Amino acid sequence: MVISGFWVKKVFSQEECTYDSAIYKGELESSIFDTQNYSSSPTGIRWAGFKPENTFVGFKLAVSNVNDFFVYKGENNSENSYFKVAPGVRLDISSFDRGRYLRYKVFLASCSGLSPTIERIYIYYSP
Repeated sequence: MVISGFWVKKVFSQEECTYDSAIYKGELESSIFDTQNYSSSPTGIRWAGFKPENTFVGFKLAVSNVNDFFVYKGENNSENSYFKVAPGVRLDISSFDRGRYLRYKVFLASCSGLSPTIERIYIYYSP
């Protein structure tokens, strides 16, 4: 668009793609991992894959000393948040809860036609 000889570039603010705002979304719940130790604690999370712009990848972890009750939490030990990290980067979560059994949920979402792809998930823990 030209106004009085000056070029005006129209700039749109692009909001971050969130799980709640996404057009397409889904989640996957892991099987139960038995660490064989009641005081085990997850210390890190990392994933391999591809995350295009305008997509969302989030994780929630649950740790318990019984294998049939899990409360999934993200950052700040909150049930209302996710762990978010770029592919290939290890996120330190050493202040997370302790327990023998561990599960995770991964949340994938797209605010466009592109989809994130997860090839592998790494959960680090201390025995």
